[in-house]
Amino acid sequence: MKKSKLLIGIFTIFSIMSIENKLYAYNEIQGIFKSGNRENKNTSDSKQTKSENIQIPPQVEIVNDPMWEYYIEYHERIDAELQDVYYNPSHETAIRHMVWVEVPIWKLKNGQKVSSKAKVQVLNLLAEDVKSIFTEIYNGPEKFPIKSLGGYNWRPNGLKSLHSTGRAIDINPDENPQLDVEGKVLVGKKWEPGINPYSIIPDGDVVKAFSKRGWTWGAAFSRADYMHFDF
Repeated sequence: MKKSKLLIGIFTIFSIMSIENKLYAYNEIQGIFKSGNRENKNTSDSKQTKSENIQIPPQVEIVNDPMWEYYIEYHERIDAELQDVYYNPSHETAIRHMVWVEVPIWKLKNGQKVSSKAKVQVLNLLAEDVKSIFTEIYNGPEKFPIKSLGGYNWRPNGLKSLHSTGRAIDINPDENPQLDVEGKVLVGKKWEPGINPYSIIPDGDVVKAFSKRGWTWGAAFSRADYMHFDF
């Protein structure tokens, strides 16, 4: 459990970093955790990356963890897939890597939950992951209802948004708002978990389905973004 939390924490850091700094941090971390290299490369103080001040805990033993190896490989494949987008950031370049995914969902109709389908556009390499996530949500005890899904969307700020590379999904934005640092609503209306059925519940079916596959929930961002999940 401690290993899994550590891994998810590291990849949470990856998801909010710029492309260049993410790759730098990945090389730094890989050098420490590379299979067969158990030497502690830290001094008494935790090692820090030059550009992001990210502390890497000393004496971490996860070199043989298959989850770690899986996500390292996954991120390498995604970086390779998106090389042309990094060099030529534009909708015209990015859209070539996107696919539409149909997923099962629950909808509310006259107060009753009814089975339905929805489509979301994401990075091609994440398509199967996204299908698995929403199938798990659909089969969960909450039967969490979904009325709005957003995936790929080329943003004016380009690569600063993971929506621009199809690696972010927004769910029910009205009931899962984005806030500023002072808690003022920027997008959406009101988050009422446990009261409004469309609001995402912390540690509920939606959060569990995403987090177990390495996705990050935006609730912990400095500008809390309750609708948002990204990889």
